Amino acid sequence: MMRTVRRRLLGLAFFGVCALFLVATIGKYQQRFETFTWVELVTDTAGASLPVNSEVRARGVEVGTVRDVSVRDGKAVIRMGLKPDEARQIPGAVTARILPKTLFGQRYVALQVPEGQGGPGTPGGAALADGATIHTDSSGNATELNELFDKLLPLLRAVPPQDLNATLGALSNALSGNGQNLQTTIGRFTNIFSQVNAVMPDLQSSLRSLATVSATYSQALPDLITALDTFRTTNSTVVSGQQAFHAFWTSVADGAGRTAGLLEGNREQLVTVMNKSNTTLTILARYSPEFGCTFERFATLLPEANRIVGQGTNQPGARISMIVTNSRGRYLPNQDEPRWFDDRGPACYNAIKTHPAPMYPGGPYAGGAFPTPARNPGVQDSRYQLPEPSVRAPSPMPTAAVAGQNSRAARASFAVASGVDPGDVPEWLTGVFVPAMVGKEVQIR
Repeated sequence: MMRTVRRRLLGLAFFGVCALFLVATIGKYQQRFETFTWVELVTDTAGASLPVNSEVRARGVEVGTVRDVSVRDGKAVIRMGLKPDEARQIPGAVTARILPKTLFGQRYVALQVPEGQGGPGTPGGAALADGATIHTDSSGNATELNELFDKLLPLLRAVPPQDLNATLGALSNALSGNGQNLQTTIGRFTNIFSQVNAVMPDLQSSLRSLATVSATYSQALPDLITALDTFRTTNSTVVSGQQAFHAFWTSVADGAGRTAGLLEGNREQLVTVMNKSNTTLTILARYSPEFGCTFERFATLLPEANRIVGQGTNQPGARISMIVTNSRGRYLPNQDEPRWFDDRGPACYNAIKTHPAPMYPGGPYAGGAFPTPARNPGVQDSRYQLPEPSVRAPSPMPTAAVAGQNSRAARASFAVASGVDPGDVPEWLTGVFVPAMVGKEVQIR
């Protein structure tokens, strides 16, 4: 009986020791018997692979574990238990990153210790206290790196491992032995991107200008649509009149053919004309600077001509002062032909309003003409002298009557001025000039 009780007690003691061992083992594994420095990490997300008991490292050394992950005010709060001895070597200004151990492995918390800072005894080194709160590292590209891993991990998990292995193997074989070429290519890309970065402000300005131009085109779009609609009407008109257009172009083609035949048949003559026109064109080219001045003078002649003929007055008619001078004599062959001795080039003189007009600048034109003789070599008979020029016709008379009455006096005037006999003056000359001279004052010098 006593032996049975003893065996039972020993069995209970054995099971108790086993249970105590299991509890102690589990507690040791869960670090229930250790003292921690509790620190909270506040981050936007804890990621998909940060379970409880994940490692906490500082400069590659494990300094604690993740004890709990919870959500507070839309933020992930990671409760970390740090070893007290290690926590005393970590400054309070520490930040953290959540990084993966491998590409597909679970994550851990990497404490980022600022450069030049440590625990007590180091510059700026206030130790990380129990109950402190730290945040994720926002410097550099830490945030972008975390976001990249968050987005890349689901994609990599969706890819079958064997396919990824084959792809990575093919990529490895393709890059094997091409490291130098790859380095050169990456260097060229670096130079290209450096140049692009240098002109980035200009590129941004161009894009802004493009936006302005696009807005302008957007405002002009209704007018463009209206123009296209009008063009549609024009096209309809052209289509409706295509027969007329066809006939027109047919006639144009026929005319072009005839013109081509004309030019072909007269090719030699045209070449000859062009060759002979070379001298004339050369002279015209030389004196072309004065064409504008000449045409301008012609344009100003119209008001002066209107004034001379009395346009707009109650006595229209020519108003002239005719001066009869000595004759240069009859035309003599081989002597009176025009000679172009003047070579002063193109010129444009100012309009002369005074009377008598002065001589041309540089003297008279050298045209080969002889000066007018000072004395008339013809008959100097006083019988052919006209009355004083103060005598005027009292009133206008018909042209035929005036011509009949004054033909003898006019013939005598021309004879005296020309130095010839009055009988040698043609009658048509008096018939032309006498009507225009009625009522005019004539001076004979």
